Formats: sequence, structure tokens, C-alpha cells
Amino acid sequence: MAKDSIYRRRISSEEAREGYIMVLKSALGFFPAIGVDFAMDEGGAVRKARVESYHCECRGSELPHEHYFIKAGGLKQGALVKIEKDPRTPGKFVLRNVGS
Repeated sequence: MAKDSIYRRRISSEEAREGYIMVLKSALGFFPAIGVDFAMDEGGAVRKARVESYHCECRGSELPHEHYFIKAGGLKQGALVKIEKDPRTPGKFVLRNVGS
């Protein structure tokens, strides 16, 4: 599978605790637009997902910015996950846990 059809992420303790996968700003083009629903296959169970964002000032009030994420359950701290575009179904993504 081509590199541009996979998003990889090591899950942080916060992501595991809060139930989300952070999406880097540089990877936003991989997914549908922010707020647009898409199908996500998680171990054979297909659910509705979307990239969401929230305002943040973690670098100080003089550097406001957005953080982007996809809600997901059952994540373990330190796990490496990958999200692939399903080559058979346009607009569908597959979430896989590929280890730690």
C-alpha cells in the first residue's frame, strides 16, 4: 500500500485516557475535511468517524492554534496504530493496531 494511503501514530497516555487519536496538521489532507463524517472500520465493526478540532493555547496566549483528532476507543498507551484508506471503498478508512 502506498505511503500516502497510511497514517501512523503512537498513542500517548492522554490519547489513551481520553479516547482519541491526534491528527497532525501536516496529515489533515489524508482525511476528509474537518467535521465531515467518514466510515472507519475498527476490527470489522464499521462506525462513523470524523476529524474534529479544538482551540488551544498550550504554547501561550500569544500562539493560539488548533489541535485535530479522531475519537476512538480501546486505545492503549504506547500502541502504534495505523489508519489506512480502504482501496476497495472510497471514503472508508481502516484502523489497525500494529503493536507497541
